[in-house]
Amino acid sequence: MPMFKVWWPDQGQEKEQARAFKALNPEHAAECWADWYDSYSNDFLIVAGEVATVKVLQEDCGVLEVIKVRGWQSREYAALAV
Repeated sequence: MPMFKVWWPDQGQEKEQARAFKALNPEHAAECWADWYDSYSNDFLIVAGEVATVKVLQEDCGVLEVIKVRGWQSREYAALAV
């Protein structure tokens, strides 16, 4: 699985501050990053509706892409017979 570096320039992040993720493709890397970012920052900006335009660099070939990532909240339930 390829390695990608992801960062959010609109939040002042530079390539040196990128977070690395193993992912299937750049979009998957952006999704992994968004999940990490919202949890790490504890602000949950993306899941609250902010669209993050991130840069995604595939390390093995040096291809850089710009990707918009969105999030949303979903309710999940589990039931067990007693």
